[in-house]
Amino acid sequence: MCRHAAYWGPARPLAGVALEAPHSLLVQCEAAREMPWGCDNLDGWGFGWHEGTREGRRYRSALPMTEDVSGQDLLRGVSSGRFLVHVRQKTPGAATHPTGSAPFWDGAATFFAHNGFVPGFHDGVADLLRSRLSPERAAMVEGDADSEVLFALVLDRLAAGEPPNEAVGVLAELEHELGGRYNVLLMTPDALVATRCGTTLYVHRGEGVTVSSEPLDDQAWTPVPDRTVLTVDDGGVREERW
Repeated sequence: MCRHAAYWGPARPLAGVALEAPHSLLVQCEAAREMPWGCDNLDGWGFGWHEGTREGRRYRSALPMTEDVSGQDLLRGVSSGRFLVHVRQKTPGAATHPTGSAPFWDGAATFFAHNGFVPGFHDGVADLLRSRLSPERAAMVEGDADSEVLFALVLDRLAAGEPPNEAVGVLAELEHELGGRYNVLLMTPDALVATRCGTTLYVHRGEGVTVSSEPLDDQAWTPVPDRTVLTVDDGGVREERW
């Protein structure tokens, strides 16, 4: 089911969230507490961050985060005020390959991660969803992960002019049509959007705002209600029912 976390606020080292917190993403690779099944996320990992506000950078790997020493070293050298980190438990039928590891990226400054699954994706639903993509977006899909196709659907909505908190509504439509679980992180130059649909999500408000699949420490984390869209930007935090 994957685990992920994102941050929006004053610049801070990524290592605090990913590696050093008592229940960091590194810990959640092997000892996640609140997944619907299992507790390990060893099918790859990655992180994306903004340098400034409109220039993105990304790293991802098919290795477990616990074994990727070079990737951890790279992460330790990064500080940013806008970033996300993801550890993967792949959907059954998907390949273990870097193209399946989040975050997915538009090549500029928009990132996406998905904690969940699309039912039947590898039994025909993939073709159905790909048929709904614009030619430009379909050409961007590199791998066989359901998450990447979801990102492409969201990008088409963004390209049509929808704001980020509305563009993720395509996933609510899919949940109504197909079922599944759609906890996602969408980070654009203007906002961080996190959805809870089917699995856990928490938010912590401090000097900045952190959202995470599970609390990273013993501080005050607030559970986000199911079927909620959480939007974080320079104006604060807003919740909407999905």
